[in-house]
Amino acid sequence: MKRLTSKQKGPYCSYCPDKTSRAVYREDGFAGHFACEVHKDDLCSREEARRRAEAAMTIADEQTWGKL
Repeated sequence: MKRLTSKQKGPYCSYCPDKTSRAVYREDGFAGHFACEVHKDDLCSREEARRRAEAAMTIADEQTWGKL
């Protein structure tokens, strides 16, 4: 998660009702979700779930790379 700088006019929070508060944080990488101070924990849990999903090896990956 990255904090938006003061120069960046962030989009609205992805978790608040439509256009009620500006975002202060964004996702790592290609930012698809933004969060305000109140919803910072929701964004953290989303990123943690993505990291866990990417860390898991598929059966094909395990057969190819697991034996090395």
